[in-house]
Amino acid sequence: MSDSHEPARSRPDEKSIGPLVRLAGPRQTVADERMRRVKAAVQAEWHRQQRIRSRQRALRWTIGTLAAAALVLVAVRLRDRDAPAGAPAARALATVDALSGAAQVISVPGVGPRGARIGDRLQVGDRMETTVGSRAALRLAGGASVRLDRATRLRLVADQAMVLEEGAVYVEAETSHSGVPLEIRTAFGVVRDIGTRFEVRLQGPALRLRVRQGLVRLLQRGETHDVRRGEELMLGSDGRVGRSTTPVDGPDWTWVRALETAFDIEGRSLREFLEWIASEHGWQLRFADRAVEEKARTTTLHGSIIGLTPEEALAAVLPTSGVEHRLERDVLLIRSNTGEAKD
Repeated sequence: MSDSHEPARSRPDEKSIGPLVRLAGPRQTVADERMRRVKAAVQAEWHRQQRIRSRQRALRWTIGTLAAAALVLVAVRLRDRDAPAGAPAARALATVDALSGAAQVISVPGVGPRGARIGDRLQVGDRMETTVGSRAALRLAGGASVRLDRATRLRLVADQAMVLEEGAVYVEAETSHSGVPLEIRTAFGVVRDIGTRFEVRLQGPALRLRVRQGLVRLLQRGETHDVRRGEELMLGSDGRVGRSTTPVDGPDWTWVRALETAFDIEGRSLREFLEWIASEHGWQLRFADRAVEEKARTTTLHGSIIGLTPEEALAAVLPTSGVEHRLERDVLLIRSNTGEAKD
């Protein structure tokens, strides 16, 4: 359609505009100084806005960082809450000292089981489990050695305290660094060592406690039962207690030797070697006289006994040291090899 149909628009008359322009006169120009002030003010405002935006971005980044840190802190606190009250969260209570076969460690809730490796550090709440084909040994922070037989579950609950849930453990515990006795807690009662070597075994509806050296105390339902070297105590689920004598060496203790750690004799004294081999077999170490005892203390050994049986190790080490041994029942007697023992 053509524009002829649109209503006519009025247009200003050029003759009427001219006089108005002449009456207004020339347009005033902006002074240079005023222009500089305006520009400076505009630039200052622009920089101020930029600083505000920078602070806002920094604030948002800081808030985000703090929020992430808060989430990490919450996660750590939740992990700590799962551990027993008062227990240190990160300090190791035990280290895996030896393994025979595949065992596993089950940590506190939220962390799945993992295959155990020598050197692994266990904390409060961690559980060590062996299978029907494996065994393991732990070294506690207090110095004690705890060996786990096959199909055993043991949970660490505190310094010098653990719960035997299934299976059997063998303990070598001298006086701990802290002076706190080691405790093996079971459904039948608490077994507490007094500087000793012993085995605790759960056998169906009963607990068996055997002592190779020293004294062990069983606390059960307000009663105290002391078990000494060469004694065996059986405690039934009905509370009945039975006692008998038991050998401190022999086939029943073979599983313990399967986890013995290799003894490096290089640079060690003869006495240290004799004390180690006697402790591994539940023997009592005796010297024929003071001269032999002094020789054992001052004689330094060299070489290696790795791969040798106890009898082979004794046969290899003692002749070169000028002494010999005689095993009488469970007593390892050391005497000079130049003649019979002195009275």
